[in-house]
Order: sequence, then structure tokens, then C-alpha cells
Amino acid sequence: MANNTIKTIRLLAIARHIVKYPKTYNQQVWGRKSRGKYQYPAGCGTTACIAGHAILRYKGPLELKRAIKLDPATSAREILGLSCAQAHDLFNPNLHWSHDWSHSLSYDLITIHAIYASDIINDFVTRVRENRKQGGRDLDVPMLSDGPKNITQ
Repeated sequence: MANNTIKTIRLLAIARHIVKYPKTYNQQVWGRKSRGKYQYPAGCGTTACIAGHAILRYKGPLELKRAIKLDPATSAREILGLSCAQAHDLFNPNLHWSHDWSHSLSYDLITIHAIYASDIINDFVTRVRENRKQGGRDLDVPMLSDGPKNITQ
């Protein structure tokens, strides 16, 4: 990013959306089509990870389709203004989930995963804003404050 500024408002909007519509969130997939196409708002049935939500929300379904074929992580990283390390931590499904739970979990556990992802985003945005007050660079703030988590059934 030219200005090295993380888009905190965009991150918070994604966090709010996945908590409001937890069934649209699955960190295991960039994007899963609904009725044969990617749709946004993702409440229309499309399921996506945080990167997929960023692309859908700020660039649209055609960009997600293109990005999935090329490099969705880079596209989402640029949309959100993240460093490579920050994007790796936020978009990497293996840091948070130990298996593909998308077809087997109850709604309650899906909601728990969405809330957990939202909490990671909210914690990160809080630390970015505190770092800014101290004159620090956004790209120096690690995504995870206490290391990776693993949620299992």
C-alpha cells in the first residue's frame, strides 16, 4: 500500500456483517456460490471467508470470481490495507480452524466461529488505533495479539 494505512472501517464492517449473518462466513472457502453466482450482501446465500467478504463488499462479485482464479489474498490485502503478514494471519484458515466444519456444524457453532473471527478483527482494529495514537506504523501491528487459536468441536 502506498500510504500504509489499514482500512479499519472496512474491517469493522466485515466483522459486523459476519456476526449479523454468521451462515455467510466460512474461513475454509474464498467464496461459495449461491444459486450459481456470487452475491452480495452475502446474506443472499454466498458463503465466504474474511478475504472473500472484503472482495465481495468492496469490489463486487465479478472481482471475487476473477480473484479466486488468480490471487484472492492479495486482492483482499490491498482492499483492507494489510501487510503480507497481517493478511496471512487473518486469511489463513489453519490458524483458527482444525477441520472443514462447513457442512457438519449446528448453527450455534457456526455463530461461535463468526463471533470469534469478529473478535479477532475488533481486537486488531483496537490495537491499530492505539498504535496510531503513539505515532506507530499500521503495518507494524501484528494481527493476532496472543498467537493463533484453534477452535474444535
